[in-house]
Amino acid sequence: MHFAKARNLAAMALAWALFLLAYDQHANPRPVATYWADFMGSSTRPTVLSEGGSPRLRLSLPHLCCATCLDDIRAAVAALTWLGPARVDPEPAALETSAANAGDATAAHELEFDIVDLAQANFVALDAALRDAGSVPDRIEIFGMGHFRLEVELPRCCTACSRAVDDQLERFLVKETQGRWLDSISLSSVEKSVIIYARLNAVVDLVELTRALERAGLEARAIRVLTGPES
Repeated sequence: MHFAKARNLAAMALAWALFLLAYDQHANPRPVATYWADFMGSSTRPTVLSEGGSPRLRLSLPHLCCATCLDDIRAAVAALTWLGPARVDPEPAALETSAANAGDATAAHELEFDIVDLAQANFVALDAALRDAGSVPDRIEIFGMGHFRLEVELPRCCTACSRAVDDQLERFLVKETQGRWLDSISLSSVEKSVIIYARLNAVVDLVELTRALERAGLEARAIRVLTGPES
């Protein structure tokens, strides 16, 4: 029986380690300093401040066919002072024009907002305002912040419910997001909240998050964005 030489084993181990590092960097891009922090035993949670970032929100609304619909949406979110004015390009046509061109597939269905007060932003309130106006978004995307995380406030419940979150929510999130933006999740049973870490420079779709929560039998009371180091 012949055994591999120590040199060959070392080369194989090094090649495998480099492959794993390359795959991890492809799936979850981050600075080299983060790898060093992991190696030294520091926290792997992102702590990069988003100073100078431009937090933005993009809504995809299948039912946005005319200027009247757009006015209804603007009126619905007017009370959410943490949002800047809605931008859409091109502006949808007037009601009479859109009725004459009902089959026009080029009609605008997306609105973009600046998030002017991130500390006050609550995306459950946004979804409720849109639904009260009779409009259901198929995407609610937040982006433009580098590293950030989501705080999902859940109803007060028992320890068994907390275990259900642990066991199910991450699995459902992984399936919903298909690796597009989810990094990891952390449950705080004391605060009754879930912290969801997004990948660097991710575009996070909150509709995917809401679907995962619903599949786990949960409904968020609030969804907020947090940036900067954790306390």
